[in-house]
Amino acid sequence: MATTSFDPRNPQILCHSGIPQIVPAILETASVSFKAGEFVVFTSGKPTIVTASTKVNGIALVDSTNDSPGTAMVPVQLIGPDDEVLIRVASDASGTLALASTLTAGNDYAVDITSNLCYVNSADTSAGQFIFIAPVLDAAGSSTYWGRFKPAYNLGITANVA
Repeated sequence: MATTSFDPRNPQILCHSGIPQIVPAILETASVSFKAGEFVVFTSGKPTIVTASTKVNGIALVDSTNDSPGTAMVPVQLIGPDDEVLIRVASDASGTLALASTLTAGNDYAVDITSNLCYVNSADTSAGQFIFIAPVLDAAGSSTYWGRFKPAYNLGITANVA
C-alpha cells in the first residue's frame, strides 16, 4: 500500500459544481517545497507555495521534489470563485488553534502554513485571502476549529498554465 503526505487537517474544497477542477500536472517551480494538501499559487504558470501575501489558486495533490531545476509534475485542484473551502483557524502564525466562532463573518483573513499545515490566521486581516462565512459546528451545535470560507473576490483566482 502506498503512503501519502496528504494530511486530513489541511483544507478541503467544497466544489460548487460537485466535480473538482484539477489542472493536469504542471512542472513545479524550481527549488520549492510543499506537501500534498497545501495551498499553492501559480507563478509564471508553475505551482509554488502560498505565503500570506500571495493569491491562492488551489491545493497541491502531490509533494514537490524541491529539485533545482524543478522536475516534478504537480496536479492542482483549483479553487473557483464560487467554491467554499473548509480551513482550520489559528489564533496567530504559530498554528495555535482557535475556535472559528472567534472570526467575523464577511471579514477577509490571511493564511499561514506551519509544519506543512494550512491555517487561516485570525489575527491577520491585511492580506485577505479568504472571506469567512461561518464556523463548522459539531453535533452539539458548538463551534469547531474549522471554518467555511470563500476565496476573496480581489484575488482573481485563475490558473495561468500557458
